[in-house]
Amino acid sequence: MGTKITDLTEKTLPTAADIITIVDSAGSPVTKKASIGNILANNYIPQAYGLEWDSDLDEYTRLGGLAGIACSQSLSDALLPIQAQMRRCVVSDAGVVQYYLDPLDSTKKADGTAANLDGTDGQVMVEIPKFWYRYEKSGYKHRWWISPVERSGYDVHPAFIKGAVEYDYRYYGAYPGTLYDVSASAYVDGDGSGTLYAAGDKLSSISGIKPYTNETRATYRTAAAARGTGWHQLDFALVSAVQLLYLIEYGDFNSQLMISAGNSKFSSFVFATCIGATGKSNGDGNASGGQSTTGGNIGDYVTYRGIEDIFGNLWQFLDGINIRNYDPLGGSAYASYAYLCADPDAFADDTDTDYDVVPDETLAKADGYISALIATKLGFLPKSIDAGNGENDDICDYYYTVFETEPAGGWRVVRVGGLANHGGTAGVFCVDSYFASSFARSDLGARLCR
Repeated sequence: MGTKITDLTEKTLPTAADIITIVDSAGSPVTKKASIGNILANNYIPQAYGLEWDSDLDEYTRLGGLAGIACSQSLSDALLPIQAQMRRCVVSDAGVVQYYLDPLDSTKKADGTAANLDGTDGQVMVEIPKFWYRYEKSGYKHRWWISPVERSGYDVHPAFIKGAVEYDYRYYGAYPGTLYDVSASAYVDGDGSGTLYAAGDKLSSISGIKPYTNETRATYRTAAAARGTGWHQLDFALVSAVQLLYLIEYGDFNSQLMISAGNSKFSSFVFATCIGATGKSNGDGNASGGQSTTGGNIGDYVTYRGIEDIFGNLWQFLDGINIRNYDPLGGSAYASYAYLCADPDAFADDTDTDYDVVPDETLAKADGYISALIATKLGFLPKSIDAGNGENDDICDYYYTVFETEPAGGWRVVRVGGLANHGGTAGVFCVDSYFASSFARSDLGARLCR
């Protein structure tokens, strides 16, 4: 569980050029350069750090250990002890890290020898360390804090609690999901057209082939679980954790401006001409960045700390969340409710069994750029849209939805990120609750996690 911070003295987190005093194993003070390893491994207690967003003025202010530092920019890893520990690795089906990848070049292992990113050694994942968080809202001001150690008033982020088990790390697919065809002992290269999946086939995260699309969320759920115990498709809690890490790092919702617009600039979507093979970000290693070409290019991509095409390229299904449009009193006062589930073994469509409704507030009822968030610590859910907003206003990303009660019960599934032809509507906070659980299409895929 880590050391709980109560009366321990906090220290302002230094830059990498600073010299800090730490305590060695014998209890003697030693001065060392303020590397991440020295900060995190040698009794140096960093402050919590965070961000305030004033939704009325659309202004950002850094908090805690980052107070006084300008927003709308990334910062040195020495100031971001949680984000700095995100790193690509290769993980076996048993859930064991086989090796970490070179932080600057994912084609190499951390020791400089050649890595296998084709599934031979395991799935290519991004390791995310457990962290503690706190959220509050006062008037128009949302405030988020995160901490690499336990503190009074902070909770472990829900991403690290699956069912009744708390985990020290979560693993997010480094690439959009591909499919391993068990009967052919080979990976499927490209759009499945809804015809290739068979029982036992496995959702994968490997480099070098096109992502697999055109299945329902339930099919991807089954394919992810087929990889073994602990594996499942991307879940709401993990996405919420990464959204929070991105937001506090950059101090700006506008992910296209902060990182790259990635693969979002095509004028129309055709799988064969819009979607390239995974691995476009291998040369970035654990860094953030990308390429975005006017008019779109099959080689365009965006990566956030090793998560390739975190938005754009293809829609990605999101599990552990169901949306329902209905009147809980049985009348005609319909509203849109979000239901969340923390246990991957209980993920299912069109149900609130083992799901908890997000209390007090409901989701936006119409399409548009998101202007306000539901006041909840459980992620970033769109409360309202503003028809006058554009890609540089408020949340800077789009909410796609339809407000009606069909199919039966008004149940909807969720997808995130946006698409290769969505332009400014795509982004880290782009979300869609438009379709029923039967929906499958060539522009919609999934991502592996555990």
